Amino acid sequence: MLQGATVVALYAILLREAGNNHHTGPDSVFDEFCSCPGEVSFASLLALQSFTDLDWNITEMLADHPERSLRVAKNFYDYEEPLVAEALLHARTRQGREPTAKWTEPFQGRRWLEVRHAIHGFEREGVATNFDEINRIADDAYCAGTGASREELLEKFYDPIWDEEARASVA
Repeated sequence: MLQGATVVALYAILLREAGNNHHTGPDSVFDEFCSCPGEVSFASLLALQSFTDLDWNITEMLADHPERSLRVAKNFYDYEEPLVAEALLHARTRQGREPTAKWTEPFQGRRWLEVRHAIHGFEREGVATNFDEINRIADDAYCAGTGASREELLEKFYDPIWDEEARASVA
């Protein structure tokens, strides 16, 4: 039985983003978060929270051997794991080219378009956007909405403002 298109779409995004970022386990996400937190996305954090060892193995395959993804998806399909198979079909390509292999027929046509539509919806909502990009979008929106310059924005939100009372509380 096929899962809902949004379930498949979110799982596909998590697999794709973890594979693209070479996240092969919780430690790799944590290491990236510690070394360059702006490069982490909500998708990475969702994967960290919800992925099993099997999911991390799939992302490792996507990172190191993406050419094997169609064969791996078929194996999941053959072992009656349609969610994993379908999500992997979508995760293996950002362009979303519909597969043509005979075994992929349940995932083709209208179904393919429904999942792709859900993926685009999640992407528009920023699930796969890294935190540095989210900050840039917020900064641009603030400047456009208030007329503030980049320097004013940096001074107001990024440069620490210390007053005498704050200094005293820290000391």
